[in-house]
Amino acid sequence: MTRIFGGAQVQRGFIAFFCAILQSRGKRQRSGVHIVATSALLVVVVAITFGINIWSARTNLLNDAEEDSQLLTSLAESQVASALGTTSLVLAAVQDSARRGSAALQSRFGEIDALQEERRRLLPLESDVLVIDSLGNTIMETGGRIRAPAGMSDRDFFRHHRDNRSNADFVGKPFLSTRTGHMAFTLSRRIEDAAGRFNGVVVASIDIPWLEATFGRLKSHYGGGFLLARNDGIVLARGPHVDGVVGKSMKDTPLFNRHLRESPAGSYRKARFADNVEPIFGYSTLANFPLVVSVGLNQADVLGTWYCQKTAYALMAAALMTVLV
Repeated sequence: MTRIFGGAQVQRGFIAFFCAILQSRGKRQRSGVHIVATSALLVVVVAITFGINIWSARTNLLNDAEEDSQLLTSLAESQVASALGTTSLVLAAVQDSARRGSAALQSRFGEIDALQEERRRLLPLESDVLVIDSLGNTIMETGGRIRAPAGMSDRDFFRHHRDNRSNADFVGKPFLSTRTGHMAFTLSRRIEDAAGRFNGVVVASIDIPWLEATFGRLKSHYGGGFLLARNDGIVLARGPHVDGVVGKSMKDTPLFNRHLRESPAGSYRKARFADNVEPIFGYSTLANFPLVVSVGLNQADVLGTWYCQKTAYALMAAALMTVLV
């Protein structure tokens, strides 16, 4: 209650001041002008005190919401990093085996294939893992038969790995999976031969509805939405789901053109975004993936209790000023 109605010292000071004035009025005979002036002063003091309390309560609620957004961002970041980290380990194992030759690759791929059904039951996040050769043709796929499109040389992940020697994970743009009917994005790694030349790609698809459902299980008493984007601003997932957001670019928003340049993690307030609300954003970049997680809390939800408190403050102030006058 102290946080809502102001500091204890402010309260004690106001009460002492008020009592002193009443005692003074009871002990002395004052002129009408003096009484009116004293009452007017009390009205001003009451109005200022309640105004400070109202604004302080609003500030405290918004600060709490920013802390809440950062906590939820951290939780979402941990979930995404854990899920993608598991997939990344599989890709790294295939990448390493491919470098040691086709026999090692066949052996490792058989192990992955044997574990795939159990992995889907425990973590239904990834589709079958594909190995694509240097020409863009699928040559291996978990499940025992190749169902992927024959040529993938035009895909963004293939072009990236062909033209860049980095062995790090690459996150592809969202696409509609013809196999599942869901939106998905890819996580992939470059394959090289023994001489270090480009020799293909190992890739897995990440199911976007699964990620969005995972975000939906992270609750805040302020409501809000979760968003996962590439570091170039392309949105990969949004939970709860909002049509038209996945695949949209956020590179021209304050998050990407200002806040991420200043700090890899933090919080800020923004006028409006896709849901036509006034959100409070928490955000963080992932350490091992070129991704950004952001949580937006609706400011109207955050201040819902404050609007009720403000009305109560106003009624109390009006009643007290009526007594004083």
